[in-house]
Amino acid sequence: MLVVAGAGTGKTTVLVERLVRLVSSGEAKPEEVFAITYTKNAAQQLKDRVRERLGARGAKIWTGNFHAYCYELLKRHRRNFGILEPNDLWVYLRRRMARRELPLERYIRAAAPAVFLNDLLTFFERCHDELVDAARYELYVQQVAAGELPPPRVARQKEQDALSDDEKLARCREIARVFRAVEQMLAREKLGTFGHQITRAVSLLREKPEVLDAERRRARYLLIDEFQDANFAQIELATLLAGDERNIFAVGDPDQAIYQFRGASSAAFDEFLRRFPETRAVTLRENRRSTSPILTCAHSVIRRNPEISGPSAQVSELKRRRLESGREADAKERSETLPREPVNVVIATSVEEEAANIAEAIGRMQEASSCRCPEQRHLFGWCNFAVLYRQHRHREEVIRELAARRIPFVVKALDVLDTPEGRDAIALMRAVATGDGISQFRAAALPQYSIRGEEFRERLALHRGKVAEALADLEGGKALLQEVASTREEVRRRQLSASAALHFIERRFALSDSEPLRVLREFVERWREKPLAVRGDLDEFLEYLDWYVESGGRVARPEDDEDTAVPDAVRLMSVHGAKGLEFQHVFVLRVIKPGFPTSHREPLFEMPNELRGPAAPATDPELQHYEEERRLFYVAMTRARDTLTLSSKRGAGKKDPSPPGYLRELLTDREAAPFLRQRAAEPYATGLAAAAPASAVAAWMELPPMRRLDLDPLSATAIENYDRCPLKYKMERDWKLPEEPAGALSNGWAMHTALKAFFDAVQAGRPMTEPELQACFAAASASVQFEDEFQRELYAQQGRQQLHEFYELVTRSPFPRVQATEQRFQVEVGGAKVVGRFDRVDTLDGAGVAITDYKSGRPRDDDDADRSLQLSVYALAATKLGMRPERLAFFNLENSSTVTTTRSASDLRSAENKIAEIASAIAAGKFQARPGYHCGWCGWRSLCPETEERLFQIAPRSDAASAGADESPQTKD
Repeated sequence: MLVVAGAGTGKTTVLVERLVRLVSSGEAKPEEVFAITYTKNAAQQLKDRVRERLGARGAKIWTGNFHAYCYELLKRHRRNFGILEPNDLWVYLRRRMARRELPLERYIRAAAPAVFLNDLLTFFERCHDELVDAARYELYVQQVAAGELPPPRVARQKEQDALSDDEKLARCREIARVFRAVEQMLAREKLGTFGHQITRAVSLLREKPEVLDAERRRARYLLIDEFQDANFAQIELATLLAGDERNIFAVGDPDQAIYQFRGASSAAFDEFLRRFPETRAVTLRENRRSTSPILTCAHSVIRRNPEISGPSAQVSELKRRRLESGREADAKERSETLPREPVNVVIATSVEEEAANIAEAIGRMQEASSCRCPEQRHLFGWCNFAVLYRQHRHREEVIRELAARRIPFVVKALDVLDTPEGRDAIALMRAVATGDGISQFRAAALPQYSIRGEEFRERLALHRGKVAEALADLEGGKALLQEVASTREEVRRRQLSASAALHFIERRFALSDSEPLRVLREFVERWREKPLAVRGDLDEFLEYLDWYVESGGRVARPEDDEDTAVPDAVRLMSVHGAKGLEFQHVFVLRVIKPGFPTSHREPLFEMPNELRGPAAPATDPELQHYEEERRLFYVAMTRARDTLTLSSKRGAGKKDPSPPGYLRELLTDREAAPFLRQRAAEPYATGLAAAAPASAVAAWMELPPMRRLDLDPLSATAIENYDRCPLKYKMERDWKLPEEPAGALSNGWAMHTALKAFFDAVQAGRPMTEPELQACFAAASASVQFEDEFQRELYAQQGRQQLHEFYELVTRSPFPRVQATEQRFQVEVGGAKVVGRFDRVDTLDGAGVAITDYKSGRPRDDDDADRSLQLSVYALAATKLGMRPERLAFFNLENSSTVTTTRSASDLRSAENKIAEIASAIAAGKFQARPGYHCGWCGWRSLCPETEERLFQIAPRSDAASAGADESPQTKD
């Protein structure tokens, strides 16, 4: 039986009733029943409800998720292994990359050795989801090599077209080698992933008929919840257990399939019908949660997605229809009228205005509840409000506005590494372990040392950014350095574990107990139990943490450990985190493309169709992405019981300023129109004083510069840096605080040094030989710093290859007429002094010149060259120096390619205006941080106020609206 249970239609109740009937009727023994759910919490809740109805018999029913069953099965047959979570597998392999244990050649880059690791592991996970092992992939590659199958996509699409078939095959073979190596490593060390739990369990059942027969007797009646979250491997496992009796009952909602990144797909329902064509289909259409305006609007969104299809004669029963409101039907039977608020669509002019409107609406609705009759007041407690978002960074403005209005709130899945408490603790751990400058800087802001930011900054400038030397000049700084040194000595003398060291550091530096600190403690303790931890000491933990964060890991309370008793506070959470929950009043943030839906990100490797199971969706990946984002939007909408507000900024279109994406579709839908109420956001005051002050170090970052930075000359790099993040520019110029040495900068300097020497020799009429060029690079590379020796080796190998290809290319044609190398310039542009240097200037026929800039990192393309502010600055400078720049070029060392461009007089005016605009902003003291993708590799991130998650202590409201609110709720994980 396949039950399609729409949102809020009571699928859990259906499962409970079926389980109770199976056992109470005598049809099944409790120990013959398996109830498979998606999470541990859901399994426990199901077990509790069944036990309430069946007593001791209910306790004998097995409940859990697919992975829990497979773990038990493998353990019973002595095939169990240590489990590596996805981020831990990333760390595990990153360590082995440094040891040269992974056969990577094409898929490794010196600037970021692990840049391809996420894509590789995602590809291997998809293989596991499709029950494709290393041997099956190797066979596939052999078929490609024999010409029996076309080569798959093994690079980004714009790069794929430039690859030869031989290169595509070579990349396939590298993937196969790495796949095999990873599988062998894990097997040898008795480790595996969550995906391996399924694949190895399926292998056991297929290999051992006697085991399969015994398991079928244990699982004669199989019930599967949240079936839309099942992938091909899990469906195969369920099919094996169902056997010939086929007592399999699945319930779910294809319109709530939102875990495609885990291999799940709405096509699971099509696959169920294909495997079990005799299936009885049932659809639940009475929603017990929402009102008809919410359900109508949600249906108008989701009906644009494809429906279930399949060979079953009953597929017509599964056709999507609008859900009916059971609450309204019940009210009608009682001759009552249930209020039916239309769905609100609020369009703002800015994210700040959007946030202010949401906070104001929540406060207003809660205050209005004081005028309602007492029996309805519970519908407007703070905990009945939820703000949902697609991306965590979308919530920051809402947090500030709620705090400013003293509205209590809770943030789910808060990353404690971005809280002041978490950053302070990690900084102290690093200061004790390694003594790095950034960590010492943050520790210096602890209140017990009474260090004034202005005085510290002066000392830093005096000591050229050397933090320890600057601290040694200050009374509080000396105390800090002494405390760090004595703590380090004690931690090492007592050989403390990372967990014990953290406790010791907390006491030694008087860190206040807080929720983020408790979560961090739990994280460190759990890490000690992981298969990855060997010594368990502080140094090992910090190395792990660096790679864990680089892999995309967050330190938050695990979802299965969420508190059941939560304060009366507004809930802020991602839409994924809200799955399965409901609230009286829901606000959905930033419903505008590319905020929600997010933009499609093309994976590096294509999962070949020849390796995909039938449960895989047949549409192209980009279309799949937007269909899933639409389902996610549908989930967000159907969390609401009484009111739903969809919030967005205005679109940029002149003819149609409505927000692009799903909201635009909804606003033009005739079916939804009667149930929508659209308005412009009201101009509430924004930027109100928040209840939580910035941490001391964040306050330091916001100090006005101690001198006029507008008097400093600007380089092309400085202009681009300011444009990317004004605060980072200020920290470089004002605080003189250096980032850790970057391998990319060191390698770039070494490559530029070698190329200068080469073209100086060309200019002098004595061209170098290739060995001379390579020797020059080797000497330059040996004189600079790298993060680690592994990266130094990668850069050396990469540099030798690039210079070899460069030499082959440049010596095949006449040498350019080199006019100058590393030519420095200083000109005035837009009222600012602009300085820099041209990597190479060549004389062209006539009076013109060509200016070439070497790029040792990511290759630039024609679009990059046309948009480059750096090349515009060079063209302006050359013009002001009396040259005629007829050609501007990037020479990409990675692939020995040259991309050229030009600049018109209009282009030069635009560049001059841009420089003048930036110079004016610097003079005006505008140094606000500008968060973005670049924050991921910023060495000063732990000091940045804009990326700091403040914990707002909300004072109780004195008005009547605060009745029933918790005394002092605050944001928590």
